Amino acid sequence: MRTVKGIVHTHTNFSYDGKLSVSQFCELLKNEGFHFVGLTEHTLDLDPAKYAELIAECHANSGSKFIAIPGLEFRCGDGNEIAGIGVRQWLEDKPAEEMIPSIREAGGFSIWVHPFKKSRWDAPFLDCDAIEILNGKLDGVLAPNLGLLHEYLRQRKQGKKFNAIFGLDFHNLRQPRSVWVECQVEELTAEDIVKALREGKYVSRIAYGTMTCDGKIKIFDYLKMLSLRLLFVAWRAILQGTPGFVRNSLVAVSRPMVRILKRRN
Repeated sequence: MRTVKGIVHTHTNFSYDGKLSVSQFCELLKNEGFHFVGLTEHTLDLDPAKYAELIAECHANSGSKFIAIPGLEFRCGDGNEIAGIGVRQWLEDKPAEEMIPSIREAGGFSIWVHPFKKSRWDAPFLDCDAIEILNGKLDGVLAPNLGLLHEYLRQRKQGKKFNAIFGLDFHNLRQPRSVWVECQVEELTAEDIVKALREGKYVSRIAYGTMTCDGKIKIFDYLKMLSLRLLFVAWRAILQGTPGFVRNSLVAVSRPMVRILKRRN
């Protein structure tokens, strides 16, 4: 077995809001020491032909040292979005209870992405393979949403079998690539990576700590994440409550420190 490092929940210019081509993104990640990427392109404006093109692009940018895995992000109603990594063919958007089995049947790994994006989800969690506990675009890259993590752990104790994962939700170069997963695989192939994800043979990492596939975090890492999460929430509240010209000044003053925190390895 070997450990391979990659990023999941990402978008290229196959998505309406992605900026890089598949080849540009893969080259960037290879140069930064990653071994794989799990693409999850929005189904909006895509079709079977475009998805076949994405699969071909992923194949062309994969080799013995790096693997690009095609996938889609589906809109499932009620504000829910499910990412499918490694789906072998085009699938149409469906309600979540139909979408998740379809992803699995197509050979994919299903992730319920940013479940608290619009508001807290108080019903039982969707029965995906994994729940996205940290979304790099929504939560920042310093700490996960700890309220979401606590609810996830509560539902695991009640017998739910889904795992937990960190996703970057990458769209452009302004986002640091400091949210990743490390999988245990026999070979560096798309099939082995998806299998490792499905079987929970991975950990999720950020610069300030590690989370196991079942949502466990060591106490020291948790305390660091808690402190950073509280700072993140407080800072966001301050910015939201200040006039535009003051907010811009605060952001400009804080930018060097934020850049250091985000890029810490």
